[in-house]
Amino acid sequence: MKHTPFAVRLLLVSAASLFGAARGPEAQPLTLNQAIQRTLERHPALQIQRRAIEEAQGQRTAAGLLPNPALSYSREDLRLGGREGGEWILSAGLPLNFLWERQPGVDAASARVEAEQFALANEQRLIRFEAQKAFVEHNYLPFALSG
Repeated sequence: MKHTPFAVRLLLVSAASLFGAARGPEAQPLTLNQAIQRTLERHPALQIQRRAIEEAQGQRTAAGLLPNPALSYSREDLRLGGREGGEWILSAGLPLNFLWERQPGVDAASARVEAEQFALANEQRLIRFEAQKAFVEHNYLPFALSG
């Protein structure tokens, strides 16, 4: 998942303005930990990755379920030489391929869940770095350049 530093900066600036607007003129400045926490909670790339984990968990659950049974009914009416007769057939079945296909499907789905969780952790690490960088650039770089 590709993220943009601009989106991180935009989230930090909006979080800082919301934080300041909610507290009034005596508001405390946004701390680095608060900025990182808010960015991690609200960043769209992380929300998308969390939904991907939920999707993979749903696929893992579905892979572990038993297949639906099949039920069929047929009826045939016969008229031969003025005589009426007929038959009806009712059958039920359960596919047996789940016996050898179910566990590999569950294993593959579990591996996807794990991969999505690693991707989320990596994305959080990158976004945390970008948030720290944006925070320092916003709060300390103007002082370093002016003095």
